[in-house]
Amino acid sequence: MCKQKINVTVKYGFINTQHQQSGFSLVMVMMIMVVIALLVIAGAQVSNTEMRISTNNADQKFAKGLAEKTLLEAEKEITGVVFASTSGTSSSTIKKETVDEATLKTTFPDNDCYNGLCGVGATTAISNGFPLWENNGFTAHGKEVDIAGGAEKPRYIVEYLGVKEGIDGASNIRVFRVTARATGQNPNTISTLQTVLVAPSS
Repeated sequence: MCKQKINVTVKYGFINTQHQQSGFSLVMVMMIMVVIALLVIAGAQVSNTEMRISTNNADQKFAKGLAEKTLLEAEKEITGVVFASTSGTSSSTIKKETVDEATLKTTFPDNDCYNGLCGVGATTAISNGFPLWENNGFTAHGKEVDIAGGAEKPRYIVEYLGVKEGIDGASNIRVFRVTARATGQNPNTISTLQTVLVAPSS
C-alpha cells in the first residue's frame, strides 16, 4: 500500500475593521447630535415658558393697579354722595353732614342699579341673589371709569347694603360694598378687587 503525503497549507488572514470603526463613529456622532438637539429644544421651551410667566405676572400686577385706581374713584363718588349736605355759613363753620336716607335712595334706588350704583335689594331683584359682578354684571350695571392702559376700560359697582348696627352697638352705620374690575393689556388678564366702606348714618 502506497502512502501519499498531502501538504496542507493554512493561510491566516486579518479582517479589515477600518470600515466597521468608521460606521460606529458615525452612529455615535448622530446620537450625540440628537441629544444636543433635544437639549436645545428643551432649553428653548423652558425659556419661552419663563418669559410667558413673567409677562403674565407683570400684566396681572398692571391690571391690579388699574383696579385699585378704580376703587379710589368709586370711594370718591360715594363720599360725594353720602356727605353731600353741609351746615354752617362761613368757611370756618361749614361742616359736611351725611344725607338722609330718602335722599340717599334717590342715588341708590331700591331693587335697581343706575350708573354703577345699586340700592338695597338690587342683588335679589336683578340677579336672583347672585352677585351683581358675576357673568355680565359689570357690562350691564357697572360704571365705566376713564382710566386708560388696559385692553378695556375698568368698571365698578357700588352696592348700598343699608343701615347696620355699629360695632359699639350705640350708633348705626351705612354700609357700601364696592367691587372694581380691570383688565391688563391682555384682555384675558382680569383683576377684581372688592372692599367695604362705612359711613355714619344721619
